[in-house]
Amino acid sequence: LFHHISINRNRHIASISFFIIKNRGVTNLNLENLFKLQKQYESLENNEKMLQKYKDISLLKELKIKFDRNKKEFLDSKRKLEEERKKYLKINKKSEEIKSNIEKMEYTLYNDAGSDIKLIENLQERIRQEKIQLNEVENHIISFLENEEDMEKNILKLENKISEIREEFTRVKCDQKYKFDKITNEISNIKNNIKELEKYIDEDILREFYDRREYNKIVICELKDGVCDGCKIKVSYETKSKLNKNNITHCDNCGRILFSNKIKKDEHEK
Repeated sequence: LFHHISINRNRHIASISFFIIKNRGVTNLNLENLFKLQKQYESLENNEKMLQKYKDISLLKELKIKFDRNKKEFLDSKRKLEEERKKYLKINKKSEEIKSNIEKMEYTLYNDAGSDIKLIENLQERIRQEKIQLNEVENHIISFLENEEDMEKNILKLENKISEIREEFTRVKCDQKYKFDKITNEISNIKNNIKELEKYIDEDILREFYDRREYNKIVICELKDGVCDGCKIKVSYETKSKLNKNNITHCDNCGRILFSNKIKKDEHEK
């Protein structure tokens, strides 16, 4: 009879021991998955912030304004150059007319004036005036030719600048789109990970996690060498003992749920 009772008692103890070990593993697995869940939310928030950054088109707007400003300057410079060239054609035509007039008057002076003093003086004065006018016109021509070279250089410079801004705009736009799409895919993956992790966490623990997240985004913290990684304060011996027994344990100071990788390591060894 005593032997029979002893056997039954040992079986009962073994059954209880198995239950505790099993539940210890489940509890720690809950905490491990809960910790991973929190990390996924942290990653989700970081990626959503980055997504907002790549939604921002202020840089593209700035480049567009810069492009439009340089394009306007480029078109204005071209228009101004064309106007100056038209003026040049008129001045050049006038120069040719003055030269022709001088040649005619000089021919008359040396071939037809004879000894007519009054005609000679009149022709000489007119030739002098025409030459003064010719000199002014030729100075305008020289000035235009000098300015034309500078204007052409400036137009070429603006054209190159416009091309550079256009290339930069395209590069920034493509880069932003690539990063936006990449982060969007990453967010989608994180959300899928969150749904998957939630399947392996007890409802009560999961409910506490989301209730606490409304007030503080950091719900669960790792216990490292007896120190809560959230508030950086050492926890009591009783709290460490409770955690070692695989109970849901909260930090003495900040109240966050505690999780220890040491327990995970010990259970793997077991």
